[in-house]
Amino acid sequence: MPQVFVGLKLALTMAMIGTVVAQISTPNSGLGAVIVTAMPYGNTPLAFAAIVLLATIGVGGFYLLVGLEKLAMPWARAIAR
Repeated sequence: MPQVFVGLKLALTMAMIGTVVAQISTPNSGLGAVIVTAMPYGNTPLAFAAIVLLATIGVGGFYLLVGLEKLAMPWARAIAR
């Protein structure tokens, strides 16, 4: 079970990166498109806000998985000590 959660954490981060790269390459919608469309007009605060929001979503998702891992495997903390 610990390996499953390691895989989920890695998959979450890779999915975030893949999503943003896809949105940047074809800017139709999403936060990656906001970054691409804001930069030619010099709207740096909007692009920076999108980057901060993406980082917040990524970190929040990671810690959500950590919390689920602690709930699903309460014995793992006792073994790690």
